[in-house]
Amino acid sequence: MLTLAALAGIGSTWLVVEGARPERAGTPGPIHESAFAPGSAGPGGAAPPRIASPALPEPASLQAVHLPVVKVVLELGAEVPEPRGWRLVVRRGDETVAERFHGGSERELELELELAPGNYSLAAEASGAASLPVPLELERSTDVTLLLQPLSTLAGAVVDGEGAGVAGLPVHWRRARALERSTSTDAFGAFQLEGLVRGAGELVLGDPRSPILPPRALELVAGLLDLGSIPVPQLGELLVRVVDENDVPVAAALLSGSGDQGGSIDARSDLDGLARAAFLPPGMYRVFASHPALGRGNTVFEFAPGEPSPVQVRLRRAALRE
Repeated sequence: MLTLAALAGIGSTWLVVEGARPERAGTPGPIHESAFAPGSAGPGGAAPPRIASPALPEPASLQAVHLPVVKVVLELGAEVPEPRGWRLVVRRGDETVAERFHGGSERELELELELAPGNYSLAAEASGAASLPVPLELERSTDVTLLLQPLSTLAGAVVDGEGAGVAGLPVHWRRARALERSTSTDAFGAFQLEGLVRGAGELVLGDPRSPILPPRALELVAGLLDLGSIPVPQLGELLVRVVDENDVPVAAALLSGSGDQGGSIDARSDLDGLARAAFLPPGMYRVFASHPALGRGNTVFEFAPGEPSPVQVRLRRAALRE
């Protein structure tokens, strides 16, 4: 007889085979009776044969599947009207891996999540409102409360020392050391970050690992927060040449580095051994270069926008063994 037996744990089932019984101690496997009627004799008056079948394999592939259950409670912040619908979004970093839409006014629900190991967050979104992301515990079932708050927009314009707009500069909104939104300035240096959840965070200009200005702490409110003009130091572009021990240009070398006043270098050399880095303020820099076959090298230099370049980095094979 086949019985579907539910085990302790949400969404867990095993397929169990019942009714098998051994002939006697030490006899492997279940017993299959012959086709003779009970109590009847077989050919020549012999008792019906009792044949032990081979032992059934253990159902090793039938494993209980334990899926964590997340109970979600949605709350509404001040100035947030009752939503007509809202959705739950599961993200791994900046990637959305799952989402579920809910219509009507239901604000409590349970989710079964089947996700690969990793770090995930859960957030709620509705028209004109969203919640802050909450880290997900995949090892166990848990309760999560998500607070819908009005969305904010952060705007401004990045200008250099002469008042000209800085085009193409990366701009980020960071909260609790995690990037929440990113964009780049337009041809006039203007930027706009939309869909931000109200609350405290930081505005970061340039590479978050080495921004061109110290991160600016801000408190977002519902609606638009326009910062106006944001002056930055004069920025320049650096050209780096990578060569081997014989001064031959090296293609496909990886370069990284940063300056003591901000600015970062993260590039790969081209066929001429050249790599470029932009949005660099004046200061002292150290650049590292590496190639898996030709070695590693680094150099320290002072950079000022408008000064001649390139800076040269020579690789040494011996550095691969250090």
